[in-house]
Amino acid sequence: MKHENDIITEYSSLSKATVKVGDVVTQGAEIGVSGVCEYDSELGSHIYFKVMKNDTTYNPEKVIGQTIEDVLK
Repeated sequence: MKHENDIITEYSSLSKATVKVGDVVTQGAEIGVSGVCEYDSELGSHIYFKVMKNDTTYNPEKVIGQTIEDVLK
């Protein structure tokens, strides 16, 4: 997903995506359903979540609950 300030979030290991390219979503909207990774089924049902800006990847644990401005400091 593309967000303001050139932030991109990526969600993988979904069993189903409930949005499609071009959809506009709001905070709290369902975007998908967790699934089992075909490469490592021992992980069980989960979602892989990645946060990026330009060529930098941010630790999602440090991003959750933060504002974009705080993340980019």
